[in-house]
Amino acid sequence: MTADGTTGSAVPGAGGERVARAAHGQELVWLTGRRSRGLLLQHVADTFRLGAAIDEARLRAALGELAERHTALRTSLRVLDGELRQVVHPRIDLPVEFTDLGAPDDGRRPERLAEIADRAAAQPFDPDRAPLWRAVAVRLGEADWAVVLVAHQLVCDPDSLFLLNAELVELCAASEQGRPPVLPELPTDFAGYADRRQGRPAAEFRREQPAGLPPGHGIPLDRPRPVVRAFAGVEVRSELPAGLPAALRKGAARLDAAPAVVLLAACAALLHGRSGRTDHGIGVPVSGRHRPETLPLVGALAGTVVLRLDTSGDPAFAELVDRVRGAAVAAWEHQDTRFPQLADELVDGSLDVLADAAEEQGRSGVPFDDRANAPHRPWRAGRPPVGQLAFTTSEGPEPGPLCGFAEDDLLLEVADRAARLVYDSALFAPATARGLLDDYLALLGAALAEPATPLSLLLSPLPGAAGTRPPRPARDERTSGSPTGGRGPSGPDAPRGGRAAPSVLLRSTS
Repeated sequence: MTADGTTGSAVPGAGGERVARAAHGQELVWLTGRRSRGLLLQHVADTFRLGAAIDEARLRAALGELAERHTALRTSLRVLDGELRQVVHPRIDLPVEFTDLGAPDDGRRPERLAEIADRAAAQPFDPDRAPLWRAVAVRLGEADWAVVLVAHQLVCDPDSLFLLNAELVELCAASEQGRPPVLPELPTDFAGYADRRQGRPAAEFRREQPAGLPPGHGIPLDRPRPVVRAFAGVEVRSELPAGLPAALRKGAARLDAAPAVVLLAACAALLHGRSGRTDHGIGVPVSGRHRPETLPLVGALAGTVVLRLDTSGDPAFAELVDRVRGAAVAAWEHQDTRFPQLADELVDGSLDVLADAAEEQGRSGVPFDDRANAPHRPWRAGRPPVGQLAFTTSEGPEPGPLCGFAEDDLLLEVADRAARLVYDSALFAPATARGLLDDYLALLGAALAEPATPLSLLLSPLPGAAGTRPPRPARDERTSGSPTGGRGPSGPDAPRGGRAAPSVLLRSTS
């Protein structure tokens, strides 16, 4: 047992590394990366200004102090005895790149800084080797730095970047002023928290979420599902109709629900109409910071919960909102449930990806992500993955930046003034995606106008409710062939990665 009461242990002969259970978010990111065969860059990145009269040595020392404080920054991931584990190293050699853009100022400084950030974000990490983060320090002038932080989602989530930003600013200010830094106390570390929380049984939640969730979403595909996914993503987006944002605020208050709950209920209603099913699983991102001790932690706390939504009995839209709110509360209370446990329970069949990885490493001796040599097994019999459908909300007027990857079959994202649907182009045609988004916005507007209307009546005017619709020309279809897609999947605004905090599903607007 370690000093903080966890069950972490040293790896024999490995220099005193500490082993801990993998966190929920780490398992999900690892499994997604495994399935993507390295095609998906699972990075978070941020660039921020640092005004401090310090030299390279002191800035490097401040970055080293961050690694000393936070175990996640000294962590790699390894499959041991068929289980994914965190391996915390006693020390790391952090790669820090220094670049000087100070003088002369040719007017291209912002463009050159963006190029440096994109290049840093596009470089892959090896999950088996620490550190899984890097820094680029760019001198812009006297006492003026820009710092680019890039990390793999296995060890860092978007909220962690805000914490690292604040702590690095304080460390550099303290160094400049010759005083001790004032940093928040860490009640535990990320490895210790994951070790204590992730091993808890999920029996109670599994009783609430009985087995038998259909393995597919039921939305007719335009093309056969490939055995091995390419994760090629395209998106369509639309401005919200005039008056819809105000109607959403008023309607959510009238229904005593958060706006995100109302938006998700409309998504479930559309899924019901397009699939003809009454039992649906939709993945929703959560921040994982629902306990006080997690607030100052740097780590992979963000994750995804699968909400099981019931549309049986032709409920009124207001009743469906109540059902969605109840599902969100249950998921919020059990977001520590380990992803493989929940996936095993919700879908008839086991996830054998970890066992495959352990077997491959034992047989070949190469890490799982050695794309040139390590064999890859597709999901058994081409079974579609858990969480084929995802939903999120985005703070701000527009959804996230252009993204060329699709982790899910369909991802619906709604912002203050616009919505987008990111879809797997191997499965769906542009006209189908456009029809889904158009129908969603039409259904949402009708439901807000008359929330007592049963689903059957809300769906009846929609051309695609029976599973077919006439083809339409694609409008505003977007795709990207770049791995970063203009800071897309590797940036903090990627479709997944914890942008939407779970509390957004629970707060009432009244």
